[in-house]
Amino acid sequence: MDSVRPAANASPFSHAPAVSLDRARSFEDIAQAVAWKIHQQSKEMENPSKTGDNVALELAHLASAARGGDKQKLLLSAKAASAQIQAFSKEISDLAARIPGKTPREREIQEQLLRCAQGLKNYSMHLKILASVKAASIEQSRDTDESLSTIARDLGDLISQSLGNMRVCYTNFKLN
Repeated sequence: MDSVRPAANASPFSHAPAVSLDRARSFEDIAQAVAWKIHQQSKEMENPSKTGDNVALELAHLASAARGGDKQKLLLSAKAASAQIQAFSKEISDLAARIPGKTPREREIQEQLLRCAQGLKNYSMHLKILASVKAASIEQSRDTDESLSTIARDLGDLISQSLGNMRVCYTNFKLN
């Protein structure tokens, strides 16, 4: 999955990230790899989630801002990413409400979607707060970077799970 970094004016998704998610160690690399993964998964869906892809784009912008050390852009990107994550959480909740819930499988997917939606709301706030701390810090903080890295990985896992459950909904259930 390694590749050359794209030019600064290129789409963040024109090339695979320079470091794969399993080898990424810095927040910047993890956020970029998570963004790529979400983007790819959104593209593969029969009914793609535009909001999911917007989350991926904002996480890519956040990674770029962190990599460039631009504190103002970091704050703006974190705020935009948080807003898109909140919108994706709402999309997931709305989808869960449309599931009839007549079968055990429907109820299971519905519960998983609602848990993911709640987790995404929490992580979006943590992301915004920690990105603000990173931007306000004069010196590099290993603790803040590690926390941001953990949040980015966890967000990626929750979004990936949500997109998978969305795929199940759109292909297997008759939605209200």
